[in-house]
Amino acid sequence: MASTSSTEVSKAFATSAEVKYPILSDSDKAVARAYGVIKSKESLPRQMTFYIDATGVVRHIERAGSVEYGDRVVAKLKELRSAK
Repeated sequence: MASTSSTEVSKAFATSAEVKYPILSDSDKAVARAYGVIKSKESLPRQMTFYIDATGVVRHIERAGSVEYGDRVVAKLKELRSAK
C-alpha cells in the first residue's frame, strides 16, 4: 500500500488499522505519478488506493469520495489478508 502522506501519518494509520505489512510513504509523489493518480508536480493526488500483493499484482483499486472511505480501506485490507 502506498500513500502520499508523510511517513508519520502512514505509520499512524497502519497502527490504528493493525496493518501487518509495509505502507509506502510516497511523500514526493513519484509512485502516484507513475500510477497516473496525479498528472504533474503541482497537482494534488486523487485519493486512490491500489492494493498490490507481494508479487506485484494489483488486486483492487478504489477511489475515495466519502466519509466511509477509511472504513472501506480497513475492510478491504482484512478481506485480502484472509484470502491468502
